[in-house]
Amino acid sequence: MADVGDGIAAAKGAWTFKDGAVATSFDRHVSLSVPEYDGVQRLVARLATYFLVDGGTVVDWGCSTGRTIAEVARENPGRRVSYLGIDESQEMLARAAVRLRDAEVDADLRALPLRLVPLPAGTCLVTALYVLQFLPPEARREALLAAAAGLSEGGALILVEKVLPDDPELCGPFQDILWDEKLDGGYRPEEVQAKAHSLRGVLRPLSAASVERTLAACGFRATRFWQHLSFVGWVCVKGAP
Repeated sequence: MADVGDGIAAAKGAWTFKDGAVATSFDRHVSLSVPEYDGVQRLVARLATYFLVDGGTVVDWGCSTGRTIAEVARENPGRRVSYLGIDESQEMLARAAVRLRDAEVDADLRALPLRLVPLPAGTCLVTALYVLQFLPPEARREALLAAAAGLSEGGALILVEKVLPDDPELCGPFQDILWDEKLDGGYRPEEVQAKAHSLRGVLRPLSAASVERTLAACGFRATRFWQHLSFVGWVCVKGAP
């Protein structure tokens, strides 16, 4: 086990969210280690406004500590929507329950693999921030097909992932800059290296072009709304224009 920062230890190829130390430090850790994380959360909440339907349901895949649900609810007070958060980590969901209780947001939180949870009737929005990148390609496709099948017509999936650059020659430069940004955030070089080692074989990034082809094949019209080097966000609308 090696120290990856913020009191979290992980072995090579063994990163997991089902760890009490990860859940305890997750909000700080992700804010410092994922580019523009806080700004992306606020941007997603504002985008959500355009897809909320009174009486509809917002589903957050990989809800972790409940940040996205809390942000959407804060940005859209008074909207008559239900919130469903799905995460495999009981430790994360315990944190989410506290956050959402304190924010006075009523949400149904379930500890299940996201692809095993059918979307409720009337789902108007699915958010999946930094989660599908941990699934094998075929499981991602199944999840996206389930989202397309379960969303109401005109509903949307907001997807954010780490990707591989479409031009392989940019992999090195992008990774170098992301490494430097983590050092600027206060992490030590050995912590950054240990985190990278822990994610090997666990994080499975695809190219942005590959993600977009899969989204189109699953019935979505995908538009990039944000990008920072090898992190990309899409708003994916179901149905014909």
